[in-house]
Amino acid sequence: MIKKDNCDQTEIAFEMPFGQLNPRNRWVTLSHIVPWEELCCLYEKSMNPTQGAGSVPSRVAVGALLLKHLTNQSDEEIIESIRENPYFQYFLGYRSFSDRQVFTPSLFVTIRRRLGSADIAEVTRLLNRHHKPQGEKGSVTDRGTLIVDATVSPADISYPTDGELLNQAREISEGLLDNLWDMRPNETEKKPRTYRRQARKEYLAFTRKRKKGVSVVRHFIRKQLGYLDRNIRHIYRLLDAVEAKCFPLPYKDQKKLWIITELLRQQREMYDNKKHQTPGRIVSLSQPHVRPIVRGKSGRPVEFGAKLSVSYVKGLVYLDRLDWENFNESTELKGQIESYRKRHGHYPEWVLGDKIYWTRANRDLCKSLDIKIGGAPPLGRPTKSSEGKAERARSKKKSAERNRIEGSFGVGKRAYTLGRIFAKTRSTSENWIAMVLLVMNLAQVLRDHFLSLFFGLYIAIRDKVIHQFSFVDEMHRTGFMKSQYLAA
Repeated sequence: MIKKDNCDQTEIAFEMPFGQLNPRNRWVTLSHIVPWEELCCLYEKSMNPTQGAGSVPSRVAVGALLLKHLTNQSDEEIIESIRENPYFQYFLGYRSFSDRQVFTPSLFVTIRRRLGSADIAEVTRLLNRHHKPQGEKGSVTDRGTLIVDATVSPADISYPTDGELLNQAREISEGLLDNLWDMRPNETEKKPRTYRRQARKEYLAFTRKRKKGVSVVRHFIRKQLGYLDRNIRHIYRLLDAVEAKCFPLPYKDQKKLWIITELLRQQREMYDNKKHQTPGRIVSLSQPHVRPIVRGKSGRPVEFGAKLSVSYVKGLVYLDRLDWENFNESTELKGQIESYRKRHGHYPEWVLGDKIYWTRANRDLCKSLDIKIGGAPPLGRPTKSSEGKAERARSKKKSAERNRIEGSFGVGKRAYTLGRIFAKTRSTSENWIAMVLLVMNLAQVLRDHFLSLFFGLYIAIRDKVIHQFSFVDEMHRTGFMKSQYLAA
């Protein structure tokens, strides 16, 4: 049976199902978990308390950034969601519902700049003080387990190729040349030739080729190097000719000139030496801080973004190092162990990691600190004794717990945009990554909070049932039930 209803809604008559907010709602619960006072103090650290116009309240600014990453929405979408959702407004500290826009979406850029990655990491340490994980599987020791690993957080750039980068640099150089030509002091001078039409035609013909041999690619790169080199020489000649008290180009154009000049040097070096590697290689003109990170994984041997060295302790993820250049994560183990000691007051009992971590220096370090290692095959020949086999089996079983940090990487990249950083500058990208890790930890703390309620209820019911059964057993033991039965 189909129940039809009137689809014409001519007036705004909408009944709210509640008179007040549900205290068990996840956003209400999470609002009591976030250390707002410490987080707002870190946000206000870079602001002047007396000068300038009045700012957006710190809790509103920081809370909106948390909601953005928790719900995985864009800047514009989360502002509209806050305006429509009373639970979001309660999370931001509002006393009553408001239909006004909290702030313009463009303010998110300023908020990310004010919150440094080190400040966000400090908030994670504050969460650790109040975090009590529930339902931990496996053996739980007094000193705990430290899991270490590294991953790459890719930037939002197109796949870089030498030909595409040189074509973009050539177009930028032509724009700079046009701007400087408008500032020329000599009106009778002839404008330098750039061959832009010919270069554009060659680029389009090159991109349409489905199969590009080595000779074809090298011929195209050589031609583009010549165009770019000629344009940059003309730019510097015009800079010398322009009479100005300060540098004639604005800072944005100066930065572009520095980038394409360095790109020309790198590409010419790789072309002359017939190689594809160079220190500090630029793979994006809009984000020159991004570097290629060789990971050697199947299907994705090279990733372009920031490399993260991460520690995983009791469900929480700690960012130990963020670098745009590639580094060997095994050199970070000593610092990660010391950070664990500062957070918990003692060294861990176990350290779990990939084989790359277990160099002789790291093995000796763990042995001197009485730390057991998992995932590291023992040096030398395997012993045939029963004790040696049992120790290897115990280490292999313990190393399986390392999958937890791999799972956290997957959650961060699929659900919390760790797999694609949309920020453009270096500082905002680092803050974006740190904020994503903080949001993952907040979500974990929220899950553990609900689990603690569940386990508390379970323990209370279990104790009550045990008490009732023990009471019945006591009556049977004393013969009370039998005497009452005979009397009846």
